[in-house]
Amino acid sequence: MSLLTNPLTIVVVVVGIILFLRKWKQGGKVSSELLSRNLSGKTVIVTGSNTGIGFETAQQLAKQKATVIVACRDERKGRDAVSRIKQSTGSNQVSFSKLDLGDLSSVKAFAKSVEKEDINYLINNAGIMMCPHNTTKDGLEIQLGTNHIGHMYLTQLLIDNLKKNKARIVNVSSLGHQFCNTFDFDNIQGPCKMHNPYYLYGRSKLANILFTNELQRRYGADGIVSYSLHPGNVATELARHFTLYNISGYLSYFVLKTPWEGCQTTLFACLCDATKIRPGAYLSDCAEKTPTENARNEKLGKQLWEVTEKELSKFK
Repeated sequence: MSLLTNPLTIVVVVVGIILFLRKWKQGGKVSSELLSRNLSGKTVIVTGSNTGIGFETAQQLAKQKATVIVACRDERKGRDAVSRIKQSTGSNQVSFSKLDLGDLSSVKAFAKSVEKEDINYLINNAGIMMCPHNTTKDGLEIQLGTNHIGHMYLTQLLIDNLKKNKARIVNVSSLGHQFCNTFDFDNIQGPCKMHNPYYLYGRSKLANILFTNELQRRYGADGIVSYSLHPGNVATELARHFTLYNISGYLSYFVLKTPWEGCQTTLFACLCDATKIRPGAYLSDCAEKTPTENARNEKLGKQLWEVTEKELSKFK
């Protein structure tokens, strides 16, 4: 019997491949030193934190004694997340506040509800991915409206608070920003010239990075530190509209990160030393990485900011 047909050899090879894939897919990890830092007296807002990497992020920061505001649109799911975080961490400094990023009036109401808080961390985590074409309540293309415009509006409404507290702003983007190699400023509200969910998702994620860069250029002198990041390929319900999602349950153990593994770069962006990691950087696997050329285009970032402000002015 040859080695290739020996059952024991086959088992050893298969187990070896599984262990390799498990190790490979985990990606970078936040150091135990950063995860043990005491965040008492610090207030954190995490959008979309009722599930997935947002939930894991909120739970970990609550464990580190931060005051955590769970911000999401579904009140039942949000309050359930608060209960689970309190139970797992023993913290009573966790609360829910309703936030629907697809409804700018909801964004405004949320900002009003937290205006008395001293906000130290704003984690713009919520998002939707590759969904069928639709619009937000305000008539904006739903992926750009939710992933970028809603978060930019929220950040702008809180900017004086954030400047006062020299806050850190973390924008969860994606490697999917590579799906968009141009930006259609002529029709930022509609489905664009290239109407497909992959392009529209990529456009919204490119916008996250451009927004982060411009945010740092405009407010870095005020002490604000901003980062954008790719969390990795994570097994969450975010990908429910993605073709492979239906079989991801079988594949996730081998090739997708768990939500805890997926939140590592978000936590790193919150907790890392800004003297060692350049403010405004794009991160992945807990390290600075280089996004596409378009994502580094300063002129494009300024233009996106101006066009988005123009759209927002219609709703103020």
